[in-house]
Amino acid sequence: MDTATPPSRMSEATSTWTVVEAPKWETEADREGIAVVERSLLRRLAHWGPIIACSIIFSIGFTCSYLHILWWPIASSPWALLHFLVFLSWNYLTLTNFCISAYFGPGVVPLRWLPPLEEYQERLQFCSVCNGYKAPRSHHCSKCGRCNLKMDHHCPWINNCVGHRNHSAFCKFLIFAIIGCIQASYIIFYTIYHYYYRIWYHYYGNGTEPLIEMSVWMACAGVACFGLSIGVVIALSVLLFMQLKGILKNQTQLEEYIVDKADMRREEGDVFIYPYDLGRRRNIREVFTWDDLPRTSGLFWPHRSDCDQFTFSEEQLEQKKMKRRHACVVEIREDFSGTRCGSRAFGWRIFFRQPILESPIRVKKGEHWLSTRGTTYWAYAVLKRDTEGHEVKGAPVKGWFPRVCAELVERRTPKEEDAVPDQ
Repeated sequence: MDTATPPSRMSEATSTWTVVEAPKWETEADREGIAVVERSLLRRLAHWGPIIACSIIFSIGFTCSYLHILWWPIASSPWALLHFLVFLSWNYLTLTNFCISAYFGPGVVPLRWLPPLEEYQERLQFCSVCNGYKAPRSHHCSKCGRCNLKMDHHCPWINNCVGHRNHSAFCKFLIFAIIGCIQASYIIFYTIYHYYYRIWYHYYGNGTEPLIEMSVWMACAGVACFGLSIGVVIALSVLLFMQLKGILKNQTQLEEYIVDKADMRREEGDVFIYPYDLGRRRNIREVFTWDDLPRTSGLFWPHRSDCDQFTFSEEQLEQKKMKRRHACVVEIREDFSGTRCGSRAFGWRIFFRQPILESPIRVKKGEHWLSTRGTTYWAYAVLKRDTEGHEVKGAPVKGWFPRVCAELVERRTPKEEDAVPDQ
């Protein structure tokens, strides 16, 4: 077992530390639960995100393959065939890693999961939806409805979360998609270029230039795919940069947000030691492996010796307590439809400043919500009482709505049952 249990708060990081490997605490039932795949690949792909993503992949792939044959026929030379096969390889690798990311997902914490010892329960968060404790580094995804292992973010393009089991495949998908689109842009550019100057080459060329003939519609499709390829390169390059930056620190996007809050709530001079930053080389090996299989089960993790297995979870618990201390009860004074377009009724400022990564939620006049955070124009809250004043039971209903819809009723320290459920 992990025996290193120093305090989670330190005035300064120690200069020497070692890596404490992940303890083998999981049972056979835990391993079977982790390996659960929630949906088949077909059901994962039957969603607007994967449909659009696959449409882009196939559109660029088929269009560039056709234009490549017009520009550089594969029978003309071995180099043409090689160039064509390399392009098809990027398409194959992109689609394969895309499907792997969508199918396997990040891995889930087994339902009603309990830590190996009862004394560890007070050091972990409890998920009321999954009716079990959340393993270190796991987070509950409201869209997937489960606690995911080392969750980075929910990606609508793969209709799944990015996390422990599919982090490597997702990054490879980004890399191969970027390389493939760069080559696709090269093929389309030279094909359209020679098509545009085909008459000039016919009269003034030296006979080595390809004389490309195709319909106007095909030329328009080529231009559209060229713009699509450039857009994909730019968008995925930004996403890949964010992913690689996190991998070098062994830190997900959610954990980066939590660490920033941990530093903000401390006094000047105090630092929060992030326990999973094991050095760049080890951090890379934690994600990218030779067999593409994760190094650990995902329930427990290797960490620095100047922290312990529950350092990060205890910090999250402290932040939950701070959130409850700043919570306030609001009453809804005006209905909101819960749609992004519906927020236009409250003004353009509210419409353009609505949350991007999370969807708004419908609220009704007379409801009471417990608000824990917000922005200038939007509030995030969990429903506590309905329009008739009855306490809401079961799975928590929470989300964003315009602040102008609500009026402050009570600013207090909520009771434990009023706390936002850990998810």
